[in-house]
Amino acid sequence: MLTVLAYIAIAAVFAMGVVLILAARQPDTFRYERSTVVHASAEAIFPLIADPIAFNTWNPFNEDPSIAGTYSGPSRGPGARYTFESRRAGTGYTEIVEEDAPRRLGVRLVMTKPMACDNRVEFRLEPASEGTRVSWAMSGPMTFMGKVMNQAIDCEKMCGKQFDKGLAKLKKLAEREVIAA
Repeated sequence: MLTVLAYIAIAAVFAMGVVLILAARQPDTFRYERSTVVHASAEAIFPLIADPIAFNTWNPFNEDPSIAGTYSGPSRGPGARYTFESRRAGTGYTEIVEEDAPRRLGVRLVMTKPMACDNRVEFRLEPASEGTRVSWAMSGPMTFMGKVMNQAIDCEKMCGKQFDKGLAKLKKLAEREVIAA
């Protein structure tokens, strides 16, 4: 009986060692990005991104019914901030830090729970043959604990799925507004 437990312990230590080695070999930064083409002008789409209240109408990270959020600063542009607390989305804030309307918006995302992070979110709007290509990206430092977690949870896939969902909602909203105009 002791030998079976010893083999299990050795296998567990070996598996943890492999996970730690794989984590240590990952890059120190990450970048996740998704994009879609919206059949609307950048001028029609940009206000839906640059205004935190409008952004949260299509933001999939804001869908948790338990989320409590407050807006502060200007209604849009640099300094516009949304502070949130939620069981699912965590606790933190987003703040617009730079704007080049209607082409680019830079946002700082600071999380305090479930894990602390200070990431950069960027939206780019570029002309496309059928309208406007909207890209949503997030980048930041990858801590060692984040690298270890990434061995069990594919964070790029998880975030990418949310970005795709949000961009689909933005596309529907922007295209509906263009048709209504």
